[in-house]
Amino acid sequence: VGSAGDALMGHVALGNISTWLLHRASLPVVLAPRSFWSEPTDRLERLVLAVDSDEAVDAALDASTLLARHAGVGVALATFGVRRLPALPDGGGRRADNAVYEAWRESIDAMHARAASLVEASGVTVTDRIVAVADSWRGAVEKVHWLEGDLLVMTSSREGPVRRIFLGSNAPRIMG
Repeated sequence: VGSAGDALMGHVALGNISTWLLHRASLPVVLAPRSFWSEPTDRLERLVLAVDSDEAVDAALDASTLLARHAGVGVALATFGVRRLPALPDGGGRRADNAVYEAWRESIDAMHARAASLVEASGVTVTDRIVAVADSWRGAVEKVHWLEGDLLVMTSSREGPVRRIFLGSNAPRIMG
């Protein structure tokens, strides 16, 4: 599905049709950024699977590894995060959240290890394990070394099956 006309070039904006599809589709939906163009000779280089929980890994694994095998490409596991600096002076608890952040990183590393073993058990190579953290969603996305032929796969939010909504609250920020 193409992006709405009011999206910036190279970015995604949801229009009426894409919103309708994302809320109702029982199958994966691909969103193309505005001005996307592909030649018949263009090829997928890497599938970047965005995961933030074991449930996201489980939800996306079958379709993602099937696509990767069919295209003959590897899978990069990616988790995006925002970590803003508090507005406190140095020495006054500027990084009081270090313990929380380290616990989060340990859980992400464990999830990536589990996901990597499942992907590789399906016969697909894991090319990268990416944890991109910045002070904004845009900054986190920009930390990834994107390849020209990358395809970003994002799963439904945890509320998806209940609310029939495909995108969680962070997905549009990452796609932006």
